[in-house]
Amino acid sequence: MIFARALPVALAAVLLTSSFVAWLFPYERVAGALSERATAWTGIELHFGEVGPALSWGGVGIEALDVRAALPRGDTFVLPSLFLRPAWSPRWLIGDPQLVVAVDGGALGTLDGTVGLGGSGSWDAELASIRVGILPLELAVPGLFMEGTLSGTVRVALDDAGQTAGELSLEFTEGSLQAPGLPLPLPYERLNADIELGGDVTATVRALAIAGPVMSATLAGTVGRAEQRGREPLSLEMQIQKVGRALQPLLRDLGIELASAGPTRLEITGTLDRPTFR
Repeated sequence: MIFARALPVALAAVLLTSSFVAWLFPYERVAGALSERATAWTGIELHFGEVGPALSWGGVGIEALDVRAALPRGDTFVLPSLFLRPAWSPRWLIGDPQLVVAVDGGALGTLDGTVGLGGSGSWDAELASIRVGILPLELAVPGLFMEGTLSGTVRVALDDAGQTAGELSLEFTEGSLQAPGLPLPLPYERLNADIELGGDVTATVRALAIAGPVMSATLAGTVGRAEQRGREPLSLEMQIQKVGRALQPLLRDLGIELASAGPTRLEITGTLDRPTFR
């Protein structure tokens, strides 16, 4: 009987507390902090407009509809909705606020994860059906442009010096790749990348495999550090399993001789913006 009388009181207390949280939560400040993180990390500017409280299974949060995202190259697109709430994390106690973020980009794809606002920030996210062409990949690799669809996981953090550490596990499907050193856009059916960021180098490519109608190849090695973006030194090994006839003369023009039997092995050196093959 005591439990039966106490239960409605407890539920009322929870609802009342949630109402106060929803009313007093600094929506504009949180949205502004998230927008600053997005710009610092990706160069994408988020414009939220009106935001308000929303309920989820994880608790009270805020939701913004028709969020406008402006890319560094000038074009813009609209995300149907963006929801965020405080994460159930002890990192709040050490000054590292954690937010659960869910982005519904409609035809552009979805993102679900956790963003850390403490220090220089952190990002742990699951990506699904992201339209690759909207991503500002050229900020990471000058001259890189891709089309296709992206899914995978991203777990990264920035230190106070702005260095990135973490892991990327990505799968690109049904698209094309244009990058420094490639004589023409390279179509692919599937491209898988397992990359570690940080340490003594900018990135360690643990495994990268591309399969498509004109080339199938694997890649591994490191991308070093440099003060100027694009000048990072390369130390990569590539194995080419298949090359279509249309691509063979273009590779010969680059000085790449294909093996008569078995895979062709190449060393890729030079820099990120000017790779060399031998």
